[in-house]
Amino acid sequence: MNDLHALLLVILLITIASAGFRIPPFMTLFGSAILFGLITGMAPAMAVQSGILGMGRIFSLLGIVILGGMVIAKVLEGEGYLSILLSDIGAITRRPRMLPELAGYVVALPVMCCITAFIILRPFFAEAGDSTIKGQNMLYPLALGSILSFTFLYPSPVTLTFFETVPSTNPMHYILFAIPLTLVLLASSSLLFKKYCMEIQDSGPCTESHQFSRRFLAWAPILAIFIAVILGLLVFQAGTTVVIQMAMFSGMVVALCTVRRGHVERLFIEGAKHGGIIIFDLCGAGALAATVGASQLVPESLDLLTSSLPAIAVPFFLTAMIQTAQGSRVVAAVVSMEILQGAGFAELLGSIPLLLMICAGTCVVSYVTDPYFWIIKRVTGDDMATTFRNYTLPVAAFGVTAFVFAIALVVAGGVW
Repeated sequence: MNDLHALLLVILLITIASAGFRIPPFMTLFGSAILFGLITGMAPAMAVQSGILGMGRIFSLLGIVILGGMVIAKVLEGEGYLSILLSDIGAITRRPRMLPELAGYVVALPVMCCITAFIILRPFFAEAGDSTIKGQNMLYPLALGSILSFTFLYPSPVTLTFFETVPSTNPMHYILFAIPLTLVLLASSSLLFKKYCMEIQDSGPCTESHQFSRRFLAWAPILAIFIAVILGLLVFQAGTTVVIQMAMFSGMVVALCTVRRGHVERLFIEGAKHGGIIIFDLCGAGALAATVGASQLVPESLDLLTSSLPAIAVPFFLTAMIQTAQGSRVVAAVVSMEILQGAGFAELLGSIPLLLMICAGTCVVSYVTDPYFWIIKRVTGDDMATTFRNYTLPVAAFGVTAFVFAIALVVAGGVW
């Protein structure tokens, strides 16, 4: 059995175990990582070691992010700040139906992570509807909005590496295409979820003496994250990973400083418990991704694609295969860029269409190896089929639409 067939078999087994037998995601993902290694010829010790290293990589990237986001969420809920935040957010827009998508779209770029944006904004929308089901379903458009800006807009981590790899490309030219495309897709997702129109519940205005102070405390953790991101990127010129970690840690510290005396430990423990479940699910996806990455799947896939598809389709399908294999949009984009740039695809197709195809490819299979999938499934409490229908399929539609748009640019010609 070759590596591609092995991956398809493992994905099928994960789906059956999760949907049919309700086995927790970490168990199925880590077990599948070992199984994939064994059936592709790895020694048992190497398969286990690859999985453990993959877990460690995910924990180092997202451990503080998840913990910080969950603690901030618990503080906002426990201290009664949510009604203030929701009231303020609702006052900004006159289109409440698009509020979840717009919030995710706007916040994901400055915090440099779609998952971070989702975690920060989740409590606002999970508690905003007039029923639990409505609140849960508003989390899907929130996630879709964050995916769009994080995946397609410059200078997100997904696109940033491309302009370092192909320095002759003007980022402003790319933005002129990417922003209209993503806004159209954003409006489309709003229509998809229009029956879950947001109804903000206001618990009443603050008293005159406490209005400003309460509003400041409610917004303080989010402001701290934005300030930390700006300082990290512009002043200290730190890497994206370091900036995100320290920004979320700063937001968590500020959030706990707003808590009433005697409640700090309780709220931290509640956030850590919830975050622990999520991070282990993500570590399971990291284990599978690392084991697949240690195989020959990527070179096998490139050979298969170049021999069976026209050149214009290779970037999209190659990136989709890498994304399916290891789950990370950033990793999939970076690996594809390195392979395709070396093969001369930027000169063949044009740099802007090539980047759009790569970004589109990271959206096609947002399923079992995608950490975001498991976060959404966990926080909504939905089953595999519902999460697939409301998250995986719309994101795949984004990818296919962007791919078609990129093909149109290539066919139209011009200097991209």
